[in-house]
Amino acid sequence: LGYITFDRNDQSDYQARELKSVPIGQACQFLRLVFTSCHANSAQNPLHQVGIVGVRVLGVVIKAEYDQGDMLVDSTSIAVPERISVPVSVESAAQRQPPPAASLPAHIKAELEPRVAGQVDRLERLKRERASVEDYDGAFAIKNSLTTRVYPLLISFKECEQQMKSAAQEEDYAKAAKLKIDRDAKRSQAIQALDFVEEEFASSALGKVVGDL
Repeated sequence: LGYITFDRNDQSDYQARELKSVPIGQACQFLRLVFTSCHANSAQNPLHQVGIVGVRVLGVVIKAEYDQGDMLVDSTSIAVPERISVPVSVESAAQRQPPPAASLPAHIKAELEPRVAGQVDRLERLKRERASVEDYDGAFAIKNSLTTRVYPLLISFKECEQQMKSAAQEEDYAKAAKLKIDRDAKRSQAIQALDFVEEEFASSALGKVVGDL
């Protein structure tokens, strides 16, 4: 993958956060991050620390082959099989990664919280703005993130919520309670994806505007 570098952050008086996205583009089992050094700054960083707000890895489990019997652990050694992948069923993987959606249905968008609907509006507006200045690569990247990462999760969240309400109306409260847990998890997942996509393209759009100037 090579390497990436971070800005010294002195121009923002050390108030900005920097987002780096690194597409891997191939299957992998392990991901290692190595921080060789930090920016030398005795006033702001006297202990020479590296600060990372978070690391998010997005991907799809290709095949589950891990068997607890394949890994033997004793007090002196650890035997690791040649190939280990996360144990997850095809059904649960599909639930976490809904199929792409070309658009967000109007009735679903109308039911979103104002904050979430506002984020969707900003991304859709940014997509149109990039297209209007002939930045078609940028417009495509935003559209692709919306249709593959944001819209599907929002649709799945609202559909689960509707199922929960239907179960409650039918007084199947045990089912409604289970669906409520799923609804809350899907809502959290959708909001995290939306926050990530907005932060990613808001920062890239700012850099594009500065570059155009």
